[in-house]
Amino acid sequence: MFDPTAFDNIKVVFEGAVYDLDLAGQLCVIDRNDILNVAKLSRQLEMTVKKNRDSKISCTVVLCADISNLAAELHPKFQSPKDAGCHFKMVFSSLEQRSFDIRILEVLQSIWGKDREYHCKIISDPLQSQSGNKIEIEVNFKRLIYEEQMEDLTELADFILQSLDKLELDVKH
Repeated sequence: MFDPTAFDNIKVVFEGAVYDLDLAGQLCVIDRNDILNVAKLSRQLEMTVKKNRDSKISCTVVLCADISNLAAELHPKFQSPKDAGCHFKMVFSSLEQRSFDIRILEVLQSIWGKDREYHCKIISDPLQSQSGNKIEIEVNFKRLIYEEQMEDLTELADFILQSLDKLELDVKH
């Protein structure tokens, strides 16, 4: 039997919170990837959710830990509580047929705060005249998530739901 790492524990709690919302019919998990990179000794969980299958807006949550996070937790020579955690970011995507509107960023900042790091991509395929634009806004926490913050993971799932609700309303207007 192995001793689960901080990544394993955080991943299980976060997945549980998201799947609870899925079972309650509040979110729909449309994709999930659990990635182990043996060349770099890193782990990554990606979960993509929507309000429902027909929604045009999705959120992909990325939870990852690399070798430095693992070593900070397990290797006696490198142990450091400040590095024994996971990175967390979200990518909100919209397939709407319109250009970027600053309201999208304002909605996310009102929920996640202005101290987060935001990046926006507008993806267009000039070869597909009907495709419109795909808008992606990444919300990066710029810090590690620790096991001590596990109770906050349920709130993170609720904030993702709240973000999708508000973005859906904004897109309809």
